Amino acid sequence: MKAKGCKRAACLLAALLILLSPCLSALAANSRSTTRYTNPETGNRVDIIDEEHLLTKEEKEQLADEMKDITQYGSIAFWSVRKETGNDVNLAKQRRQELYGNKSSGIFVINMATRKVTFQSAGKINTIITASYARSLTDNVSEYASNGDYYTCAEQAMDQVYELLQGNRIAQPMKYISAIVIGLMIAFILTVGIVFGKKNNPLVKPADDEVKLVNTGSVQPQAHRTIRLAVKADSFEGSDFACEIVFEILSFVISGGGSGGGSSGGSGGSSSF
Repeated sequence: MKAKGCKRAACLLAALLILLSPCLSALAANSRSTTRYTNPETGNRVDIIDEEHLLTKEEKEQLADEMKDITQYGSIAFWSVRKETGNDVNLAKQRRQELYGNKSSGIFVINMATRKVTFQSAGKINTIITASYARSLTDNVSEYASNGDYYTCAEQAMDQVYELLQGNRIAQPMKYISAIVIGLMIAFILTVGIVFGKKNNPLVKPADDEVKLVNTGSVQPQAHRTIRLAVKADSFEGSDFACEIVFEILSFVISGGGSGGGSSGGSGGSSSF
């Protein structure tokens, strides 16, 4: 009797599992899904991929609501990850392409391995949010990540994305600081040229010809937003040393805040936190 009872129980359990399998499969698929919203008019999506569990369930829902308006312009994703990489922009680009291809889209990434926040985009979104804006955007929110407030970091990033897409402006402090520093350095070089050009200056070796400043303030953008300033003079001591100092200062100020990247698949910016 006990054997028959066990067989009946096993059969009932098997039948129950068969009946519930479609529901269990749907539940599992839903738990793996990262899509929180699909715009019924554009078909663009909101995806939240929180691999590092930086957000609570409630925060994910709130963030998805903040991101919905962006789907007027393209799909948008939030991704937290822990992955060592030499280029966070390229990492973000690769993940965005996996999600949306090269359609109008954007992705905001918090990488806990490299301690960087990154925004990368393509298509219509990228035509508005250039690499320069992407770097400013990540600069503006990196402090929140430094303080461990990852929700505010992501929420503020998405708010700035939407502001830019609407044609509004966002704060770009590093851009203006860089411009000011460049202006000051060019003014310094011009002043040095004028002072060193005087024949009665004790720091200048006597020369038949008057000292001339050539290629004054020649600005040549290099990789990673580095700015080079080259000064050439017919005759005065210490010119090479002075130019080296100017180059190092500008290089630090311009490239220290973040990095840009991208190709036909779009561009982006990244900042440390």
